[in-house]
Amino acid sequence: MQRRKYPCLLDADDFQAVIDAALRDYNVHDPLISFVSFTTKEQVGDYYVFDATDVNTHVADPLNPGQFLALCAGAITIRDVYWNPGGDWSSLNIFSPGWQMLSQVVLYTGSYFHQPSQMMTLRQKLDSWKTQFGAQGFEVFGATGEATAFLRIYPLPMQNDGHVIVEMSKGHTLDTVAPSEERFFYQWLEVHLCEAIANAYSQTAGVELLGFKDAQAALRYWERKFEQKYEKVLAIQAGPQGQGERS
Repeated sequence: MQRRKYPCLLDADDFQAVIDAALRDYNVHDPLISFVSFTTKEQVGDYYVFDATDVNTHVADPLNPGQFLALCAGAITIRDVYWNPGGDWSSLNIFSPGWQMLSQVVLYTGSYFHQPSQMMTLRQKLDSWKTQFGAQGFEVFGATGEATAFLRIYPLPMQNDGHVIVEMSKGHTLDTVAPSEERFFYQWLEVHLCEAIANAYSQTAGVELLGFKDAQAALRYWERKFEQKYEKVLAIQAGPQGQGERS
């Protein structure tokens, strides 16, 4: 940003706040898609997938032996749920030849998918399953991510150990922004950097004007720049062009 002649007004903590704000907006338009799974309990329809202490759904923490994580830890939204109330469908061959990938990668380990081809293949398989078995009902009660919130599936499971796949969206960190998606993240970074600079110029004491006649002129410039970049990023990521590119 300095090489592109943005004024260096922010310290490291301020810039981290800009990054956090950019990630929040980026997650609205392009979150990580994650698949996790759990097994049903007979006559149990409510599952506390956000609670690390729930023995029905929690998963082992790979970084801390003996510790557990909530099945849907970090979820922003639950997008869909796939399961067969008539029995376990993990051994069916209806997805052949893609079924092996689905069962091993999704059912048993859960995974993030970054490649469009992977998502397309997986979506085709899951849509095929829905066509054959029908969409199953689910609802999230409570605020997503709260330990007291729960996922309700229906009709009520009539057997133990039926596989349930949960499709959810999760937030990015800087480490999970794929190279092919960096331009979308940087668009939000510029928006919030312009916002922060405008906020800085609104506090005239101790602010270097960098060639502007006065602080008000500087403030107006960066307010206009913020508005222009904000409108541009919405047109790209949230408008018809963005929807088409991301579908």
